[in-house]
Amino acid sequence: MVSWEMIPFAVVLMAVIAAGVTDVRSFRIPNFLTLPLAISGAVFHVVVHGPTGLQNSILGLLFGGLVLMLLYLTGGVGAGDVKLLAAVGAWLGVPTIVYVFVVAALAGSLYSFGYFCAGQTDFRGHHRRVVYANWWLSVGTGV
Repeated sequence: MVSWEMIPFAVVLMAVIAAGVTDVRSFRIPNFLTLPLAISGAVFHVVVHGPTGLQNSILGLLFGGLVLMLLYLTGGVGAGDVKLLAAVGAWLGVPTIVYVFVVAALAGSLYSFGYFCAGQTDFRGHHRRVVYANWWLSVGTGV
């Protein structure tokens, strides 16, 4: 028997993996993946938890979108990453999206630090290889 609480994690994990594959192949996370993910997350929470679920879903969407918007404005991530984290926030709500973001940020930071120590980046952080932010999002979701 599937628990209602596990459905959001399963949906998010599948969506983030699909986004990662798409991002690796085309350097894009398409809107046809992120927009339905965000809407379906809000609908799921309304059906399962009522108005309180909708409020939690919207707060998760806002946190996910706004926290990465700061990185997007500085050139740290792409717009698809922002929309993906917002959609994940719609599914997971607050405070879970905060935990996912913290774990993803820590995992990505450790990866980047390892690259720096291995001489794969310069002091300005220019990678000799592309790093995909959404892979760290899947790590955060899995943990």
